[in-house]
Amino acid sequence: MNRIIEHFSTDWDAMTATDWFGTVFTVVILILMGFVYYYAFSPSRRDKFVMDGNIPMTDDPQHNRKGV
Repeated sequence: MNRIIEHFSTDWDAMTATDWFGTVFTVVILILMGFVYYYAFSPSRRDKFVMDGNIPMTDDPQHNRKGV
């Protein structure tokens, strides 16, 4: 068990500026992706997804989403 703890430990004092940039960048991207997934897959957008999914099946030019 002690070897596992040593394996996953971090020497914070030895981190360079590049290491810090990579760490911060990864956390920021993770947070942004969470917001994007929430925004895209929220239940209030279900009707838009259904309507957009049917666009290739329609030949009616009036079936587009004007004003949205």
